[in-house]
Amino acid sequence: MVASQNPNVQQADLSGETRRLEKWVVAVGLFALALLVAGFVTGEYQPLAVLGALVFLVAISWLWSVAVDRMFHRVRQWSKSHTPQPVARPAGSPKASPAARALREVTAGRSALSLGTLVESGAVPPVRLSATSSDASERVAALKMEASERLRELASQLEAQGKAEEAAEVLRSADGASDVARDEMSEALQLARDGDYEQAAAALECVVRTQPSGAAWYTLGVCQGMTGQTAEAAQSLHRAADAGADSAALRLALGGAYAELGQHDRAEKQLTAAVAMDEGLAAAHGALGEVQLAQGKAQNAASHLDEALSLAPGLALARAARGRLHYQKGNNAEAVRDLAEAVKADPDNRDLAFNYTAALAAAGRSDEVISFARPIVDEHPDAEMAQLVAEALEKKGRTEDARAYLALTAELAPESDSARVKLARSLRLEGRVDEAISEAEAAVGDNPRSAEALLELGLALEASGDSDGALRRFQSAVQMDRSSSAALTQLGRVMLASGQVKEAARMLKQATGLAGASADAFYWLGEAHLGMEKPLLAMESLREALGRSPDRRGDVSYAYGRAMLGAGRAKEAAEELRRARKLLPDAPEVERDLGYALHRLRNYQDAARSLRAYLAASPDAADAGEVRALVEKLSAG
Repeated sequence: MVASQNPNVQQADLSGETRRLEKWVVAVGLFALALLVAGFVTGEYQPLAVLGALVFLVAISWLWSVAVDRMFHRVRQWSKSHTPQPVARPAGSPKASPAARALREVTAGRSALSLGTLVESGAVPPVRLSATSSDASERVAALKMEASERLRELASQLEAQGKAEEAAEVLRSADGASDVARDEMSEALQLARDGDYEQAAAALECVVRTQPSGAAWYTLGVCQGMTGQTAEAAQSLHRAADAGADSAALRLALGGAYAELGQHDRAEKQLTAAVAMDEGLAAAHGALGEVQLAQGKAQNAASHLDEALSLAPGLALARAARGRLHYQKGNNAEAVRDLAEAVKADPDNRDLAFNYTAALAAAGRSDEVISFARPIVDEHPDAEMAQLVAEALEKKGRTEDARAYLALTAELAPESDSARVKLARSLRLEGRVDEAISEAEAAVGDNPRSAEALLELGLALEASGDSDGALRRFQSAVQMDRSSSAALTQLGRVMLASGQVKEAARMLKQATGLAGASADAFYWLGEAHLGMEKPLLAMESLREALGRSPDRRGDVSYAYGRAMLGAGRAKEAAEELRRARKLLPDAPEVERDLGYALHRLRNYQDAARSLRAYLAASPDAADAGEVRALVEKLSAG
């Protein structure tokens, strides 16, 4: 049999020979001991002769093991200077799944939860009067307003029938009746009903001093909420409840006011009461779901939001809130569906538009991100939306357009280095290294303690050939953020390339122990283990790298094959190296190691074919002489 010239294979062969030798020595020793015992029992053998033979065998075995150990040591020394290098892949940040962006709180428009939006949507009436109230002034005001409303309705009906003169006469009668029966409360309530909240609030503040009815306090609270006096509105609404005006609408108004003030516990209490008073009040369910979502009570929120939408499918508040809830749970398709409906109901809401764009991006719908958000960003520049548009354009391969929006993001939000870093990365990956360095340096200048910016600057410098500069930036990135798996991975990778195998392994172990560790971290840790001749540990890391990679990676597959070859698992190594050969057709070293694996399996014909392919592609390689000698021996049989 022809000896292999690959150090990995030699190590595997010698390890196997050593194990076989140990088994042989044990077997002979046991046999000799059996003979010795038999000699004592039967007397047919000379004990001293047997003992002498045993000592002789032990001595011969010891001398043989010493010779094998010395030969093995020489092979290891040679192997350290001829270790196969990992197949290089372009340096870059590991492609981890992007973390979901935090959606914005909708603070205005029909999708927001506030007393004002509840009034504008009609869920909370501006005036609530009862003709059966215990308060005489409220009863009078209710009757007056009811009479006035009926006269106005009659005028509208007459006008619709083409009887304009009769309609005008009825309106004059209504106005005359109002003038004759004018009083302070009725006037103030009519102002509120007509939407003149500021004057109504001023008038009602005078009314409640002399006629503190529930209707006056309630309407004052609504008017205060509509004019931005939310805290005062909550106090007035509480007084309305104390004065006998308690209702589901009042509790809903109070809940909206407390939610607007950020007092979610109080808001939840009031909204729960509103739902208990009127289970069919869709806005109360929607508002309660919104508040519970803000408190992190996702399950309870889902129940109320579903109920709200079953009662009122077009309720923008509930649609927007349930879309955010789906997004938080990772149900991106459902989030897109709900937020799309909310956008239809509240089309000019910028916060809602951002949330919808983020959901589209999370669902991988880049074309829709571009078509929906790009016109909005062009008309109303927004840093976060511009970045979403840039990322969508980048995914579609439109790098020039993407860079324009990344530059816009950096201009709009200079305090955030993310966009500038991404711009630098885009330039680096396109090969525009000098520009990438310039952008990365600007990002570091804006935020010197940013590990992400330092990391990208290091990668750009490495791409320009400045390995020392890259190493310094990676070290700085790790110092700034010890929890950055990406920074530790890049530092470990560079250390490994410079021969600092133990230090590299230490860094890479830290990287793989952190949340969000990439496939690259496990791959380079596997390479470090191979460099330290620990094939079993290398296999463990490389298996994890394969599991974390969305697609089969040639570099990982090749390293995994080498690890299995070093562990003596030649058959599995050959299978993995064949996979690596398909993925890395331009890497001749894969052919070489496949040849060694096949040789280990005594498949000499295929081994010679693979080794010849390696020599044809790399005739001047450092190990070409050893490989050529092995091919000649294989050819000679």
